[in-house]
Amino acid sequence: MKEANEIAEIKKELRNLKIIAIEQVKFLEELREVFKEGLKLVSKCKCFTLFDPFKCRLPNPRICRYFDRELMECSQPWRVRVAKV
Repeated sequence: MKEANEIAEIKKELRNLKIIAIEQVKFLEELREVFKEGLKLVSKCKCFTLFDPFKCRLPNPRICRYFDRELMECSQPWRVRVAKV
C-alpha cells in the first residue's frame, strides 16, 4: 500500500514537471520569435556595438564611424564590424 502511494505521488510530480516543461518550451518559442524580429531590425545596420545594437542609429560619429549623420543611417551596412566606441 505504501509503495502504491509513493508511485502515485511520483506520477503526480512527473505530470507537474511535464506541464512546467511544456510551458517553458512555449516561452522559449515566443522568445525566439521576438529575437528574430529584433534581428530583422538590426540587420539593416551591421556595424553595431556588442552591447547596444542601436547605438549606430545615433548621430554621433564617435559611436560608429559608418553612421551617416545627414541620412541618419549606416553608410556601409554591408560591413560586419564592431563600432569603435
